[in-house]
Amino acid sequence: MNATRPARQVWHLDDIRQLGVTTSLTTAAQILGICYPTARRLAASGMFPVPVIRLSRRWKVPTEPLIALLTTGRVRDRTTVAQEQHGPLDTTKRG
Repeated sequence: MNATRPARQVWHLDDIRQLGVTTSLTTAAQILGICYPTARRLAASGMFPVPVIRLSRRWKVPTEPLIALLTTGRVRDRTTVAQEQHGPLDTTKRG
């Protein structure tokens, strides 16, 4: 007997925006096409493709970096956002 798999949900940007500020790790994994056990392992090791927030036993994923990854292929972290707003950081020593 062949078991049929349920059809995967196709996520559109408008659907992701309607999730709110954060979503669950399960939903983020579905959006990225990653199975949940792999997503959990990546999150626990700090290697999930976008930032995650650990709240006790729950994982939350901010939707803005998720959308940025899907639209630009890169994640906008705090440093990237600051550089976009204020220009490159000056790391030269002044003395």
